Amino acid sequence: FIIPDPSFTIFEPIAEFLGMSKSVIPLTEQKRIDLNKMKDSIRKDTKLIYICNPNNPTGDLLSRDEMEIFIKSVPENITILVDEAYIEFTNQKSLSDLVSKYKNLIVTRTFSKLYGFAGARLGYAIGNPQLIAELKKLQSWSGAEISITTMAGAIAAMEDQEFISKVLDNNQKVKDFTVSEFRKRGIKTIPSSANFVYFSLDNYKANYFKKLKDAKILGGKTYEQTGKWTRISLGTMEEMKVYFQSIS
Repeated sequence: FIIPDPSFTIFEPIAEFLGMSKSVIPLTEQKRIDLNKMKDSIRKDTKLIYICNPNNPTGDLLSRDEMEIFIKSVPENITILVDEAYIEFTNQKSLSDLVSKYKNLIVTRTFSKLYGFAGARLGYAIGNPQLIAELKKLQSWSGAEISITTMAGAIAAMEDQEFISKVLDNNQKVKDFTVSEFRKRGIKTIPSSANFVYFSLDNYKANYFKKLKDAKILGGKTYEQTGKWTRISLGTMEEMKVYFQSIS
């Protein structure tokens, strides 16, 4: 399978356990998923291509046109999995309407991000019926359906447009504040279409992770071979002010 790096990688150990080899494609200098190199990496035995859009951890968003051009170029026997966990934070239309046009396309969505249902472990896949039927065969337990409580909560969350608008508005305000604070400190950031910000530690002279530990803030990790990039999830405005005080 082919995957960009860095990206969301929780399923990688499972794929490797199943005996799949991987082709890891670095991001471009602009920290974008390199679709051209992903296409060039396709081999006769390639089975799966994974793209997280917006990408985690960078927050970069590939346009629908970019994505469809790429999907068209991929042989039909290769499954393309597009992870849209953060698509609700953008104004861009989901690719889910393209699954009827491209039989090898699967789009996955989740309630863990915008809707705040991370603990419920609720998500879904959209794709060609035959492809979805094959996926269902892989369920470890045929009765592993969603609980009634979880379904009721999900329906209520989708219907609560006031909450959704509030979350999106707050996220944008906090993101603008966060990027502004990083710029004041000479720290480079990548434009984000999600609820986190990807930034470089190149110009940060102190020990970033020690600062977080001393402030009892749970830190993340570094990404890419240089080990100079990391990301911060956006909290409330008050939480982000505490964060910046802690790393100053």
